[in-house]
Amino acid sequence: MSLPSNNNANLDLYGDLSKVEDKGQSTTLTEKVDKVDKEASFFSSLTKNWILKFLFNLLKWILGWIIYFPEERTTKFKNISVQTDDIIQKCCDCNKEVGKGDQEDASINLSLTETSIEKIPTKILNNLSAEVKLDVFKYLNFNKLLTFQKTNRYFNSFINEYKNELARDYFNIKIVDKFVMEQSSTNYQEIDIKANSYDFSLNDNLKEKWEQAVSERIPLFLSFNESCEAVIVLRKHDPCREEKYRRNVYCSLLVRKLFRCGYEEAEFDNIIFNPVLIKLLFENEVMELNTRQTILEYCIEKFESEAMKFVKDHLKTFIKFSVEFTLCNNTEQCNGIIMDIFNDGARFPYVCITSSLHPSILELIENVRKIP
Repeated sequence: MSLPSNNNANLDLYGDLSKVEDKGQSTTLTEKVDKVDKEASFFSSLTKNWILKFLFNLLKWILGWIIYFPEERTTKFKNISVQTDDIIQKCCDCNKEVGKGDQEDASINLSLTETSIEKIPTKILNNLSAEVKLDVFKYLNFNKLLTFQKTNRYFNSFINEYKNELARDYFNIKIVDKFVMEQSSTNYQEIDIKANSYDFSLNDNLKEKWEQAVSERIPLFLSFNESCEAVIVLRKHDPCREEKYRRNVYCSLLVRKLFRCGYEEAEFDNIIFNPVLIKLLFENEVMELNTRQTILEYCIEKFESEAMKFVKDHLKTFIKFSVEFTLCNNTEQCNGIIMDIFNDGARFPYVCITSSLHPSILELIENVRKIP
């Protein structure tokens, strides 16, 4: 019987030891690989979440861009000719050659107007009837209506069709002598109204009236000085800002368009519209200048026959009517005019009279109170 040799025993021992060492190394490598796999899967999940979140936000932005008509989507509508009155379009056009400061002030917030289109869900209104749309538009002011007109051709046509029932823009109007205006330090710009801007057709009856007015030399404006040249100064009304800009109109044919606008304040500095010409041209129409406040200063000698006739027939003041008699020396004549205004007091909620004849005016007020 032979015993195992020491060499064989050593070989077996070394073999067992090497197996143990290999198992330890294999365990260590496996742990490292598992840790790397876990880190890779963690970063992979973060990347996926970020990509999904980015795609979701991109989808929301695209849907919002499609629904709410941003500026890029409305570029094809920018060439639409918004059919409002040319006088309003000209007064709202602030890209003329004016000073930089004036250009900033004169702007009607065109950038705000354009960006506000994004917030108007116009698709909702497409399914409503014309009566309902008209009721909705009646709650909008002029600038918002102008924004809708720039949105697409349908709203442009719809608002233009019902423009006489919707809001108009507000101005301050003042009629002064051209010489006085030229002496003023205020910068102003002349508006050149084109001949094709008038929306009434010329018929034989109207042509006959025009020829009569020309042959009889009936002026559009009346003034104590026949040599003066009247200038209409329009100033955009904004209760939140100071005076922004002035525009001048040298055209007698603008009466119809001027009478369609609403005015915060109207000032007549010894010049008024001629009521004779207004009656001749628009005898079958109610031509009223609608203002919240009116300031009237006119020559005393012609006040009753000219100024007061215009006031009674063509002026509608909703809040305050101010009359200045600073050059009045005839007490009896001045009292007659004041009594005429008081007797028509239902048309003027508040009357302000500036005169040096204060005691006489107080007596007239007492006399009016005593009338049963």
